[in-house]
Amino acid sequence: MTETTNEAIVPTERLARQWLDALRRSDIAALLALYTKDAVLHTDEHDHDYPSAIVDHLKTIAPSDSASSGVELLDASVARAWWSADEGRELHVNMRVTDSLIAEQWIVEHENFEYPDLHRRHSSAPGAP
Repeated sequence: MTETTNEAIVPTERLARQWLDALRRSDIAALLALYTKDAVLHTDEHDHDYPSAIVDHLKTIAPSDSASSGVELLDASVARAWWSADEGRELHVNMRVTDSLIAEQWIVEHENFEYPDLHRRHSSAPGAP
């Protein structure tokens, strides 16, 4: 990933780090404060609409205190948080930030993840008809 000094990216990375820290600490109030009121979390099973449903689901997959974790930027408004999960897997949660809040997230449980829009439900991959 290319390092950038674009000021627009800094808030997205900071928000992703705050989110990962709040999830690790199970700080429900802090997590809820980081979402837009109409946020959505996409999973393989179904979509979770609204912050309370999102946080309820995330509590079931939160990283342990001993899990390795990190955050990286995918572009100015999309960040990826990741942590080690059971059986040597990594869990990635990608988030789209709008107006300094998380508007949309995708959970990805594999390593060949390139961009969150490829996993968005009800939409086509870029370039698809």
